[in-house]
Amino acid sequence: MKRNTLSEFTQWVDKQKKPDWPAMPLTHVTKAITAADIITDKFIRPQRCELSDSLRSYLFYGRPAYRINGENVIKVEAACPCCFVFKGEIINSCCEIYPLDSGAYFRRLYKGYLMDEMKIQNFSLGKNIDRPNRLINTIFRSRINYYLGVIQVAKSIDKITQAWQFYTRSYLNLLASVGRNEPDDRMGSIEIIFDTEIALDKSLMAVVLPHTLWSDNGKKRMRRGSGPYEKRASTC
Repeated sequence: MKRNTLSEFTQWVDKQKKPDWPAMPLTHVTKAITAADIITDKFIRPQRCELSDSLRSYLFYGRPAYRINGENVIKVEAACPCCFVFKGEIINSCCEIYPLDSGAYFRRLYKGYLMDEMKIQNFSLGKNIDRPNRLINTIFRSRINYYLGVIQVAKSIDKITQAWQFYTRSYLNLLASVGRNEPDDRMGSIEIIFDTEIALDKSLMAVVLPHTLWSDNGKKRMRRGSGPYEKRASTC
């Protein structure tokens, strides 16, 4: 008899109802100075991650959820966030999926809910592209609720899990946490990791930019090497 090597959390996800939804778009948020280089290069290429000690590109599933690194606020366009939006089909090329921000996990931002003994690998969704939608359907009930971060299971965790499902209950309690001292909304965003490059001309749907970069000269700069996709200006 073949031994089930899936974690308790992953087994729970696999038992949830699979909704009839297509793959949602993926997002990649970075500073404008890096976004300009990506557009010129035409690729998002994996970079060395100090936390995992490997070459990785990090995207999020169905929503932009990423906090730009840096302690000080820099009021220049180069430091403003830009968001690349990719077709959902590229999820087929990912190397791993997590139901939360793995970087925040390694920085122990979830320590109030995830014990030190709870390893990140036990929350892995592998490369199974059905699991993100199963998770969203159970926890958020709809894609719009997921996008807005509206949790729907806060009062029913005990009903949909068993007491011995330590990882699952800890994860759900993390998502249900509220208050100014709690982790930000990256904790409920599904992380998609790539160890191969992502070509813009094949899968990019849009780039969301600060409106100040959408001047005539800015358009020329950001269009270098660009393909047939739309760039949208944000007023934030």
